Amino acid sequence: MKHADAISQRISRVLAIGATMVVSLCMLIVLAVTIYIGRQSTTARAQSTAQLVASSAEYALSFRDTRRGNELLGVFANVPEVIEIRVKLENGETLVALTNANASREALVWWRGVLQTLFKATAVEPVTSASDVLGYVEVTASETSAVRMGATLAIVSIALVLLFAAMGGPVARWLGTRLSSPLAALSSAIREVRRTRDYSLRMPTSELAEVQRLTEDFNALLEVIQSQSGELREFNQKLAKLAFYDNLTGAANRALVLDRLNQLLASRRDEAPRFALLAIDLDRFKQLNDRLGHDQGDKFLQVMTKNCLAEVRPSDTFARIGGDEFLVLLHGVRDLAGARIVAERLLLAVQAANSTVSNGPQCSASIGLAIYPTDSTQLDELLRFADRAMYAAKASGGNRVSYDGRTSVTRENSHLRSD
Repeated sequence: MKHADAISQRISRVLAIGATMVVSLCMLIVLAVTIYIGRQSTTARAQSTAQLVASSAEYALSFRDTRRGNELLGVFANVPEVIEIRVKLENGETLVALTNANASREALVWWRGVLQTLFKATAVEPVTSASDVLGYVEVTASETSAVRMGATLAIVSIALVLLFAAMGGPVARWLGTRLSSPLAALSSAIREVRRTRDYSLRMPTSELAEVQRLTEDFNALLEVIQSQSGELREFNQKLAKLAFYDNLTGAANRALVLDRLNQLLASRRDEAPRFALLAIDLDRFKQLNDRLGHDQGDKFLQVMTKNCLAEVRPSDTFARIGGDEFLVLLHGVRDLAGARIVAERLLLAVQAANSTVSNGPQCSASIGLAIYPTDSTQLDELLRFADRAMYAAKASGGNRVSYDGRTSVTRENSHLRSD
């Protein structure tokens, strides 16, 4: 019996040691997998957060707007996994920064601080506009919630190894799927937003509290980005209007009409549509300004421009290129007769604006015509041709339409007096 008892004790010790080793190995495997997944998840979260912030930090970096920057970072103020976010200028100077107070308090507890350091990851994402780098977004995160969840999983795994060895594999796979699928859905949503730039997308609710908090923060960030995108779009529209339209009259400016001309001339010769250029210079406008003042002159220009825009099609371009100089691009005009009809209507439109003038000079217009490609296929030559014709009309007394030195005057305008 003694011998039997000794063998049983040895077997018991071997089994105990073997079971301990198996349990310890399983625990180490679970912990190692948890650490690996946690670090991968932390890196992915830091990267995705950096990408989200970078996608909406362009405005703040472009205008050094710290208020907008702080509003953007404030979305992450209560996200425990985010330790710190910094938005830096291209030279490395920090524009705005957010330090998570909860993460700082957790780091004061030694074991939480160790775990936080173990799972810490930093991601840097450039903020670009067109091909220019405006700055960088630096995000430091630590998957502390995954650490706690991993510790719980380790204990559960040990119990499952001891009690339900046969069921351990399926249960582990079920838990992994349950935990990873919400994060995979969030990652998929982030990729979809990046691809489509559709900031109206929203993530559905999750049964997991940690994932639900992240989902809520993600949706809140999308709302901020959507709002700022609308503001930025409106701001860009205002900039475009300032860049391509005359501030006084609302007509196109020199830059816009020349751009449209260059686009037409960039087409192949056999594909470019025919068009006409009208160079317009007002007669006696300087005398009107000198006698009645610039306010009256501005009012005349505004009414005259409104009248002229009513005489051309939406596809045409009526542009103010100087104080009392205008250029009109008429699309699809195939011959001189068609261009002259529009020009004579513009003479009447200028005359109608004299209703704003009392006890002052009556303005008229001298208009020169040029036809593409009849007169030239080069922009500079077309402009010179139209200017030369306009000066010929002015030399003939004004209130005329001229083409290559040949002028005409409408009967309705013939009563306009000269100063």
